[in-house]
Amino acid sequence: MKKKSLIGKMMIMILLTASLAGCGNAKKPDNSQNFAGGKPLSGDDSSKEASDDSTEEVREEAEDESAAVEDDASDGSNPGDNIYLKEQYSSEEICIVDQTGDLQGYYKSDDIKKIFKDNNSIYVPEDFYLEHDGILYYTAYEDGNYGNNAIFAIDPVSSEMSKVFDLGDNVYLDCFDYYNGRICMSLLIGEYGTRREYSNYTIIPSDSASSFEISEDHSLDAFCDALSDYDYSYYRSRNNREAFERVLDEVGYFIKGRDDDYFMIRADGSADMVKGIPSVNGHIESYDSHNIIYVEQNDNYKDIAIYNIDCETGDCRALDIDMGGYEFAAFEDGILYYILTDDSEYGMPVRELHAYNMESASDKVLCKGSKKPGTQYLTALDTLIVNSGKVFYKDYEGGSLGWYMADLSNGELDPVRLDISLSQIDTFNYGTVDHISRTEKCPYCGTPLDKAYAEILVLSDDISPKAGEINAAIREHMEKSTAPDPNWDEYLSEDECEGHLEAPVIYCTTNDYNISKVRILDDRYLTVDIDGYWFGGGAHGYPSRDQMIFDLQSGVEVTLADFYKGSEEDFKALVATKVQEDLKSYEADDFEGSPYFSTDTEAIYNDAYESANMENVYIDENGVTAYFYPYELGAYAAGFIDIPVSFEELLGRDCLGE
Repeated sequence: MKKKSLIGKMMIMILLTASLAGCGNAKKPDNSQNFAGGKPLSGDDSSKEASDDSTEEVREEAEDESAAVEDDASDGSNPGDNIYLKEQYSSEEICIVDQTGDLQGYYKSDDIKKIFKDNNSIYVPEDFYLEHDGILYYTAYEDGNYGNNAIFAIDPVSSEMSKVFDLGDNVYLDCFDYYNGRICMSLLIGEYGTRREYSNYTIIPSDSASSFEISEDHSLDAFCDALSDYDYSYYRSRNNREAFERVLDEVGYFIKGRDDDYFMIRADGSADMVKGIPSVNGHIESYDSHNIIYVEQNDNYKDIAIYNIDCETGDCRALDIDMGGYEFAAFEDGILYYILTDDSEYGMPVRELHAYNMESASDKVLCKGSKKPGTQYLTALDTLIVNSGKVFYKDYEGGSLGWYMADLSNGELDPVRLDISLSQIDTFNYGTVDHISRTEKCPYCGTPLDKAYAEILVLSDDISPKAGEINAAIREHMEKSTAPDPNWDEYLSEDECEGHLEAPVIYCTTNDYNISKVRILDDRYLTVDIDGYWFGGGAHGYPSRDQMIFDLQSGVEVTLADFYKGSEEDFKALVATKVQEDLKSYEADDFEGSPYFSTDTEAIYNDAYESANMENVYIDENGVTAYFYPYELGAYAAGFIDIPVSFEELLGRDCLGE
């Protein structure tokens, strides 16, 4: 049987401070030549007085536009307050809805990348920041030069795009928000470890992706000068791109940290120290005009308590919240929305959405859900977003993923599915999905030390007369894959329990297998793709892949060797040659972007020949893909290196079976 396969889960440590970004010599970005059809910025600081006048004109135009928006919006909505439904750390898929949940736009990163390519741009789109009036705003980096970044405007309908702003050395995009009829952009400029300055700009967009009015905005100079005296920024929500103006208007202050203290910076630049912080180990989770939510952590950065601090008096009150599976969701109108996760069955989390009312000190469970095996890592309340009194989350129903919305105003959730078509999950067209979960604990202290989870396809009888035999084979394979080493606890001792209890995550090994794809080829062969991930400590775990193939007529498991008439050496030579050809395709660009360790075409052939085998392949309707694990031919960050081989090249025909 093949190597077991695990898909890489990204271990992300959340930095609470935007001020950790950037290094090198700082300089203010010069964008005097970057605006097609717009008003360019002057790079001359002596024109500050003129710039102030220009800023005032732009602000007046923005206010006029904002007033017009209010007049035109009979439902009271503001086009700048659309809600972005997306993964917190990903711009791969973005759904934009208005306050009623109506879809305003649906975009995929591949489509945005194609627009850049079609425009012959040397830049690669990276992060989505904003949508306004059908125009998307992305940050992008120059291909081959990650340090050269810029902001682009893209019209996804016409494919028109233009560079809005160049981000120079040590320039971090801190805020980018549509507010009061204009785009407010704040830059943090300077080398980390030195005093860094903020610079604000106003961008008035038009209905085109190539026309802007841009000016430097000095209205918050006193505020920004004060911000520069502190080190760490604390945002009131996960959306750390809110305009400073929005935060100051709605909250009245912005929080920065210095050493172990926190300060409330007001619009005029005055600062008040936050009183009542219970511990130096922790961070500010969120805040509003009356409350500051503070999370205390232990020495291993585990959340252990949560507090509400009155921002005026400094009175500190511990909240009666179980921190075992706590996850912040939002803080709105004096209500803390959070998720509690019960992981008692490994791989099958049960999640509850809670609403904690600060005024009444009452806690209410709004909804509860469990993971559905087979839905490709979807968890209950997946990608949960709370915004403007609404809650949005992904769920699975009727063969596909979808976004759901519920109104929080009455304290009860009655979610409705939005009219947004996300990806279909084909697995359930072939049957159901069962799972295996096991946890081995230390016999002395009870700390979990070894966990495993695996999904098991249960093929429907109407798919194959041999469904029972196929199901038994799949279950046996997954049970073997997740079985513990019979001697796993042989070297344990009670002396290790102190470490187990202090840092249980470090000492626990996990092994996960998830069904990623099920298909039928040639109306005869069932393929079950399984992605997995093993973690045993360190910076990251190790991914792997697996594929089981069954003849639906006989119920027998088959492999590539049952179809390929050549020898193992022939296969290895074919794959190694294709790897060599792939490496050569990077030569013209001096191997820029190559996933391979080596730049020597002869050496890469030998390395590929050594590592290639007929087990590390997966088969689909397009042919056979030979893959190499991280570190075999390239770095871990390169992931799997896939080498496609057509059926014609390998089998001399255009399909798998004869």
